[in-house]
Amino acid sequence: MTYLLPMLPLMNEGKIIDYVFTHNASDSNHIFKTVVERCIARNKDLRYDNAQHILNEVESILKNQDQAESKQNTISKILNNYYDAQVHDFIIGLTETDRISKFIVEHRLSTFWKLILRFESGYQTKILQSISYNYSEATGYGGWTNYDIFAQISFNLCLNLEDLEVRKIARSILEGCADIRYSAQNLLEKLPS
Repeated sequence: MTYLLPMLPLMNEGKIIDYVFTHNASDSNHIFKTVVERCIARNKDLRYDNAQHILNEVESILKNQDQAESKQNTISKILNNYYDAQVHDFIIGLTETDRISKFIVEHRLSTFWKLILRFESGYQTKILQSISYNYSEATGYGGWTNYDIFAQISFNLCLNLEDLEVRKIARSILEGCADIRYSAQNLLEKLPS
């Protein structure tokens, strides 16, 4: 029995954390479930060494949850064509890692052109160059209708962009889509010469 005494405080902390989030409910699924399981593990070697390790783990979980919520909030803004500094940084981050095209397809963002217009022309160039390099791959095998998303974006940018060089990039994307989709070809034909 005396060998259990040094372990009791950490086991109790696990039970306290579990109680705070479940109030002894039968479902103990919460963000700190892993921490609780580690605190109350029968095998002493699996438990935390001290309370500071528990605190560090809890802080890490909370930080990650805040980041996930912030990311989801930013994505929600993008889906609603809302532009702010968070949206700007998020889109530039996707652009710099060449993931913008996949993001556009994943979220079916045919109105993404509205956000692109909010960027300065230098950023517009970077965004469109990244799309140009990756849109075909991002459509996925058999995802022919995904070309329509990029065609819509490019078409509307061709009509609304002021910078001629950026407009050329948008037009080249539309031309690439037109090689695959008749609907994109129809949009290309609607552009002023």
